[in-house]
This record gives sequence, structure tokens and C-alpha cells, in this order.
Amino acid sequence: MKKRLIVLQLIIMLLLGIISATSDIAYILKNPKKPNQQFLDVFKDMNLKYDLIADKDITRTDFLKYRLIFIGPDRLSNSRKIPISTLPSVIVNPYYGKTFGLMTKDRSSKITSNAPLKVKTDERIIKVYQDQKNPTRKIGVPYYYLNSRYKLPIMQEIAGTYRGDGSLGDVISYSTQGENKCFFGITESKYWTTKAKSFFKDCINFALTKNPQPICGDNLKDTNEICDGTDLNRQTCISQGFLSGNLACSSDCLSFDTFNCIPQPVCGNNIKEAEEICDRDDLNGETCITKGFFGGTLACKSNCLSFSTYNCIPMPVCGDGVCEIERDENIQNCPADCNIPQPRHDVSISIDLINSINGIRIKDLETNKYLTQTVSKLICNREYEIDFKTANLGNFAENVDIIGIFRGYFWNSKKDNLLPGESVITSKTLNISFEKNLFPGFYYINVTASISSNDTNPDDNTKSRFVQVICGI
Repeated sequence: MKKRLIVLQLIIMLLLGIISATSDIAYILKNPKKPNQQFLDVFKDMNLKYDLIADKDITRTDFLKYRLIFIGPDRLSNSRKIPISTLPSVIVNPYYGKTFGLMTKDRSSKITSNAPLKVKTDERIIKVYQDQKNPTRKIGVPYYYLNSRYKLPIMQEIAGTYRGDGSLGDVISYSTQGENKCFFGITESKYWTTKAKSFFKDCINFALTKNPQPICGDNLKDTNEICDGTDLNRQTCISQGFLSGNLACSSDCLSFDTFNCIPQPVCGNNIKEAEEICDRDDLNGETCITKGFFGGTLACKSNCLSFSTYNCIPMPVCGDGVCEIERDENIQNCPADCNIPQPRHDVSISIDLINSINGIRIKDLETNKYLTQTVSKLICNREYEIDFKTANLGNFAENVDIIGIFRGYFWNSKKDNLLPGESVITSKTLNISFEKNLFPGFYYINVTASISSNDTNPDDNTKSRFVQVICGI
């Protein structure tokens, strides 16, 4: 009997020894021969025992004998085998955010700076690294964060990024849904400030602390609640992806009630919604005519934010010289376009020729100057160039006969197919001499342009210029 009691006592003592020797933390890392000494020092400061669990031994480890799973910043082959949901955990690892239930994607975001990095918590800015660069590798000292775009709602920010602008995400983040979980992105422990080390201890204490069960319905959102009554954690219909409306909390405090949220418009469903201008066949009562066109078929652009007027018929433009009868343009509402001129044959000796008198221009070829006096003097035995311009003022192409007469001088030319609006300059060089019966005195130079058709305005077909001939100088 005594032997049995002794054996039983020895068994109990052995079990007690095993229990007392059980470690608090399962520290998972790639190589147990290279643990992070700063992490170990903190465990020792907190009187926490630990075992180093190699990545290759994850599947062979009984994690249920530990109080906490601690995952270091190594790349792991067996990350999916870690029972993260069954035990409290501290995650100092930026590579497996989705696997560990932190984000909708695995890789955390990273920030480096040319100054020691800081975080923002409770409106306070706190420096977490003593240096901004690794002195041996000459690279920036980074920290990691859960990007707000991918972070799961169960993760609550304790400290956010700080770069002088708004937070990009959580550098330290807690979750109380299921087992307590802490993400700690300040991974470069060799450069920790005292405050960073304090944050790390807080992270471990949080993970090891059993929180009281939240009370759903007290209008106070607890850490493992998504919302609670009127406490929507600063969320709105808009932040939940809706256009607008009134967001509410579900009765179990684990999700939002979006029944009264107005959905974002869906372009392409033939229903004009919210800020849409139109949606396919739903043109909101608009037509080409209401958009200022004459007619046609209005359409909606593919982005639902504007109309396509490609098949709309523009309003007629009065004054463009085209009478658009098919668009209701007529002589009453647009006489400028629809008062069609009568056929007209009309050529003229133009009076706008530069340096001319009454349309006839004379140039002294010896002095190379134009004679611009009202009665110009022509000197015997000099050469003069006489030219004038004939213009077609009608609306038909004309064959024009051009004649010039000056005392004993006579010259003519012909211009065929002179188009409406066109003009032609005729030139003649004369040598003033007695041979042409040019005695000293006053004479007229006469030029004429004529056509075979009846000229509408024959009065402008002939022009004359008065000159004086001087000899014996």
C-alpha cells in the first residue's frame, strides 16, 4: 500500500513539474538558432517563458499547451498550418495578412523615411525608431501597416501611420473577435525607442488578457463588435460603398444594416439613377430638340454621364449662304440665305486699283514712279505703262473684251472665262511721240471692258483719265 502511495506521489510531482515547466509563448520563426534577442528580452522582462518553434516543426507542435502564439517577421513555408484561430496571437509578420485573418490580401504595406518613423495614436505623434537608416546596410528602417483599403473590419487601430497627412492604415492593430489578436508592424526591434518597446509589451498583454463579453445593445461598440445600436464606429452608407442613406447596426452587433442605404447607380440598366444624366434608353425626357437641335435621335453615352448628339440634326444657320428648306429655313425667317439673287451679267473697270485715278494707273518708266496728280503730265519721247483692272461683279463666268484708246494709240485684249468675283489687270506700254498725232495739249485716256451678254450695269464698263502732253522740255 505504501509503495502505491509513493508511486502516486511521484507521478503527481512529475506532472506538476511538467506543468510548471510549460512555456507561455510559442515563438515561431524560420531558424531557431537565430531568434530576435530584443523579443526574448521583452519576454524575460515580462516573466514569460517561451519555446522556439521552427517553421519545419509547425505541423508537429502541440500549440494547445501554450498561452500565446508569437509569429516573428520571417517568411514561412507552413504559415497556413499555424492554428491562429485557436489561441491568442501576436503577429510581427508582414507577409501573411490574409492567412492570419488581418486583411483581404497577404502582403502588408511598408513605409520608410529619411527621418526616424513615427506613429499617431490618440491624436499624439510618437517616435518609434531611434534612427532612420540601418548603419550597416545604408537603407531605411521601415515599419509595416495594415492598409485601410484591405484591413478587415474586426481589426481596430491602436496606432496608425504618420507622415504629416492622414493615416494610411494600422501599424498596431487589435482584434477581440474569437481569440485576442495583435498585429505589430514595428518589426525592426534593434532601433526601438522606449515607447515602441512599451507598445510591444502592451500588444503581448492585450493578447493574453481575457476581455469581458461585450453587451450588444448598449450603444457602445466593443472591440469584437462591428457596431452597437447608434454607435456605428464612424461608418456611414457612403463609407460602406453606397451613394447615401441612413446606415444602421444589425441586432447582433456583428454587421451593418444597409436596408436604408441608397445603392450606387448601375450604368447600363436602362434606369436613370442618382447623378446619372441618362441610362441607355432612359433619356430623362430629353430629345435632340430639347438639347437645341432641329431633330434627330438623341442617345446616352456609355458612361451614363452625358448625352451623345452624334445623330442629332443641327439647327440651320441663317447667314451661311445656304437656304436649308429641309430644316424649315425660308425667305421669311432667313432672307439672307433664301432671297436667291437674280441672274446677273456685270463686268466693271474697278476704281480701287492702287495709285490709279478713276481706275486708270500710269507709271513713268524712266523715274519708275506712278503719276497720281488729277491731271498728270506726260513728257514726249518717254515711255509710260498704263494699266487698269477689270472685275466680274455678276454671277456668271464671262468672256471679256478689253479696249484702250489714247489719241493715236489703240490696244485690245481678251480674257476668257473670268469667274464671278475674279479680276484681271491689263497693261500697255506707250512711247509718247508725234508719230501718233500726240501734239502738246490735253487728252483723255479711255478704257472699256465689254461682254457679249447684256451687261446689267453698263455704266461702269468704261473709265477715262485726263492727262496733259508736254513736248520740247
